[in-house]
Amino acid sequence: MTSLVQRLRGEPLFLFLVVAIGLFTVQRVFNPSAARDDNPRVIHIDRETLMRFTQFRSRVFDEQGASARFDAMPADEQKRLLQSLIREEALYREALSWGLDKDDYVIRRRLVQSLEFSVGGDSSAPGAMDGKALRAWFDAHADAYAEPPTVSFTHVFFSFGQGGRERARARADAALGPLNAGRLDAGSTGDRFLYHVNYAHQGRDMIRSHFGDEMAAQVFALGPGDRWQGPFSSPYGMHLVKLTDSNAGGVPSFESIRELVARDAAQAAARERQERSLDRIVAGYRVKLSPDLETLR
Repeated sequence: MTSLVQRLRGEPLFLFLVVAIGLFTVQRVFNPSAARDDNPRVIHIDRETLMRFTQFRSRVFDEQGASARFDAMPADEQKRLLQSLIREEALYREALSWGLDKDDYVIRRRLVQSLEFSVGGDSSAPGAMDGKALRAWFDAHADAYAEPPTVSFTHVFFSFGQGGRERARARADAALGPLNAGRLDAGSTGDRFLYHVNYAHQGRDMIRSHFGDEMAAQVFALGPGDRWQGPFSSPYGMHLVKLTDSNAGGVPSFESIRELVARDAAQAAARERQERSLDRIVAGYRVKLSPDLETLR
């Protein structure tokens, strides 16, 4: 036995095993938790883990705030929160042990989205654009801020169902003068309309869907004022219209939406930084294509 040990002492593998056993023993003595952490069926939870869990649950990432809210909870609520974390961690580990994370496209996409979020969050934001740079960015993206034309009006409706088209027109013609003279109350004149009586700051598509193409074009061609105008024909009947406001639309002035432009420019810059970071990650991988896909390179 002694001679065997002496022979093994000269073997490099024997010396390696002795060193390895010694290191393992030291680790078990001075860091006993390291060994138990290797057991996937033992869940170790500390306050930091619990605070991180509460933040993800509430989707409010404020470490100090989460800690303060936890301390203010009644004891039974704290226990329920802890049990929720234990349950989630146990089920997560069991799912991994069953291999449920393999070939699951939903999980794959979620991991990719988490990485994209992390890369975007880690990007250091540059200083705000100065006035000249911000104005240049606005000029380059002015079309994105274009506002459509809108109109605001009220109308009185005379239905084709009350005697036909000619009767509806005659009733509208008869009411036009008295309405403008103040001898008729618009609210008590005409018939009930399918949609609304008053329209505020509505675009062409909305008016077209309620009144048809022809009447929409006529209403958008009117000038605002105190007088009733018409009659105008829709698929449902004749209408007298009082236009109260008309906005030609177009691009608003830079100064009127400066804060919105600054926010949009900052978000666009953040997206660009994120894309550059993600491109660098992708570039770090080598791709091998099968022969039948080489033409796609």
